[in-house]
Amino acid sequence: MTEFRTATLERQTSESKVRVSLDLDGSGRTQISTGVGFFDHMLTAFAVHSLIDLEVESAGDWHIDAHHTVEDTAIALGQAIRWTRLWRRRWLTYLADRTACTPVSRPDRSTC
Repeated sequence: MTEFRTATLERQTSESKVRVSLDLDGSGRTQISTGVGFFDHMLTAFAVHSLIDLEVESAGDWHIDAHHTVEDTAIALGQAIRWTRLWRRRWLTYLADRTACTPVSRPDRSTC
């Protein structure tokens, strides 16, 4: 596990409060509680089959319906995944800037 492949994100709106933690290099471990049974099941299946460790805790306006909880949880999950990808990209760029140029498949081009 590297810090660039993990993320924890909190999102709070007037309709819900969400906390998402993930590890892209996990083993499929989950701890999910959104208050929406089928959504919990789908998030668990997503994490288990993609081998992502995923923790989700959501509280929302269930007295109205589950829409805002599901929506805000999906937004937070997407942002957490994007956060890990962006950090990874920055780290790889950082490493590439500090290594020697290496030829690629075409001899007239290099990685620099």
